[in-house]
Amino acid sequence: MKLLNFKLLIFIGFSITFLYFLEFYFIDNEENYFWCVQILENFQIKDFKNIKLPIHCDEGPYREFTNLISAEHFFDRENPYQQRPLYMLLIAVMRLILSEINFFTFSDYQIFRISIFVLQFIILFSIIKISIRLLNLDLKNYKNYLLIFSIIAIPSVRWNMFFPSVGNLTLLLLLISLFVLSNKKFVKSRIFITIGLLSLAHSSAIIYGLIVLLILFLRKEIKANSLIKNFIFLI
Repeated sequence: MKLLNFKLLIFIGFSITFLYFLEFYFIDNEENYFWCVQILENFQIKDFKNIKLPIHCDEGPYREFTNLISAEHFFDRENPYQQRPLYMLLIAVMRLILSEINFFTFSDYQIFRISIFVLQFIILFSIIKISIRLLNLDLKNYKNYLLIFSIIAIPSVRWNMFFPSVGNLTLLLLLISLFVLSNKKFVKSRIFITIGLLSLAHSSAIIYGLIVLLILFLRKEIKANSLIKNFIFLI
């Protein structure tokens, strides 16, 4: 299992690298760029210069309000993304960890961008892992890697790797919901507590949780008392 996870990590990393160079250096068509995105042509990190880096217009607030200068700053009412404190906190913690182990003397902005990429990579890895379970893929069959690559190559998925966006997180929540519906052994109260906690990362988790509850009730896989109990856990 550890070897398969390692191979999957390598494959995801290779796929993202390939798609990045294909998107920004070989095709390089501005008409394909997402709305509210600019391409920085001369980003530099250590000795690597003139790196093309996509920048989303909501990057500023994420950078400002995930800087853990103080709790008061983090919970500032001016924070436009205060409704997703768990997600903001994950970025903040990642920034803090990388700042403490900053052996390569990265700038604050570079640490912020690396933090975003690492977090998005973890989310993408989780998306691929659940997709493998849902589709019952055998990683020993190399043809299945083509299907995994096609998931990574979805425009919104590959673009969100470079942004502090919750787009991939909402996809992950959808896949978690489908996984719960397809596996009866996971229909337990703790899964609804978990989904409820994930709503602190994105409020759509509550919607997904309610849909899962309703479907389970209509399929008569839970009774009315379990429906009420899990509804309370969810919210």
